[in-house]
Amino acid sequence: MDNKLTPARRKQVIRDNVAGWLFTLPSTLVLLVFTFLPAFIVVGLSLFDTNLVGQSDFVGLGNFRQMLTSGDFWGSVLRTLYFTVGSVPVAVAVSLLIAVLLNAKIRGRTFWRLGFFIPYITPLVATSIIWIYIFNPDYGMLNATLHFVGLPVSRWLTDTVSAMPAMILYSTRHDIGFAVIIFMAALSKVQTELLEAAQIDGAGGWKTFWHVIWPMGWLEAGRARSPVGWRPVLPLDD
Repeated sequence: MDNKLTPARRKQVIRDNVAGWLFTLPSTLVLLVFTFLPAFIVVGLSLFDTNLVGQSDFVGLGNFRQMLTSGDFWGSVLRTLYFTVGSVPVAVAVSLLIAVLLNAKIRGRTFWRLGFFIPYITPLVATSIIWIYIFNPDYGMLNATLHFVGLPVSRWLTDTVSAMPAMILYSTRHDIGFAVIIFMAALSKVQTELLEAAQIDGAGGWKTFWHVIWPMGWLEAGRARSPVGWRPVLPLDD
């Protein structure tokens, strides 16, 4: 059998290929201009001692050597690890718990779903202003609540001990809405046959969750994206 293309078929293949490249061209240009090009520019700038407006001196890897020997750099690394370890597990656990509860047949389920998701779509500047008032050490709602129940109050954002927990609390509350939506979508894809099989085998609620809902739901959620982020910390820190 002859596998060679006829001239007419070859022209059709070429037209299809050209059309495909033209359709992907806008996305490709955006990726190149706003992702890869800035990345290459940043790598190039890292090899120079420059103020971006005057003379530039090539220093090679000198900037990296200075960075790795700087106490400020390693302090930033430790604070980043602190924030990540403190926010990611809590956000995942709480959002998964909320998603499981909201997937159940409860009254006002749509209202509760909306209530958890609204903070995520609210502009960061607006939510940060609200939380700055909540964390205010003099008239903030958080300290007022702690004082009412007899617990010690804190300076929160102005205290070196409580500043990071405050940022973790704010970031978790802001991002939890998106994580809940992702987990709810993932849990809805768990096959009912698996849940019914677990019930027939005598599995209780916890075993069904741990051996069926959790692995299947986490697999589907992982296909979407990570359920937590770090962006909300930036406006709050300002």
